[in-house]
Amino acid sequence: MKKLLVFAMALTLFNCQDDLNENGDNLEQQTLDPAILNKIEALGFDTTSTPVYTVGDDYIVENDIALTKEVVFGDTTEKQRRSRNILSCGNRMNIRVRNRLSGVHSTALVTAVSNWNSNSNNLVSFTIVTNNQDINVRFATEADGLRPGTAATARTPDGRGRAGALVRVNRSFTIRNRPWSTILTHELGHAIGFAHTNSSSGSFITGSQREDSDSVMNSGGTTGCCISNGDREALTILYGSCRN
Repeated sequence: MKKLLVFAMALTLFNCQDDLNENGDNLEQQTLDPAILNKIEALGFDTTSTPVYTVGDDYIVENDIALTKEVVFGDTTEKQRRSRNILSCGNRMNIRVRNRLSGVHSTALVTAVSNWNSNSNNLVSFTIVTNNQDINVRFATEADGLRPGTAATARTPDGRGRAGALVRVNRSFTIRNRPWSTILTHELGHAIGFAHTNSSSGSFITGSQREDSDSVMNSGGTTGCCISNGDREALTILYGSCRN
């Protein structure tokens, strides 16, 4: 009877120790945000049969696989990104922009065009025209249904490699921390194939910067000050072969 009791106590101690990591933390008791578990599952790992726990900055899955935060949250870090379609080599130069804006908005569009023309390394260029345009830049109408909190929208290149054909501008949008010229530089970036640098939309531009807080293609209020070195680098990756 005493031997049986000793065996039971030893078995209990072994089982308890098996659930502890080297720091004495009970792995079964760690509770992770379901959103984190969903991201890990999206990477193809099991989060139910074996508990997921943290060791330092790593997530331990399936007993012995350590996933860094960069791996788990990699799709939300700042990266240079592109839309599904980009410009064909024959459609990247002298992109005709019809300026149907007025006042400060019209002046801002002229500046935005100049920004790209002077910073694109002769890989893309824009020309202001009065008709026969590739991109129509106009104020949004009530029929467009643009939300009040949206400054502007831009179409991305089409399946034939032509620039996004329409940029809508919200005349009523209140500028707070960036000028209209920056906003319209950003929108023209969408029209030539850039997605948001700091989001998971589009596809990562292989070989470009993974972090670029200055990128004009960052979304929302985080839009950078200008066309950054990272933006120019990404542009070269996308269209540099057109000059070969």
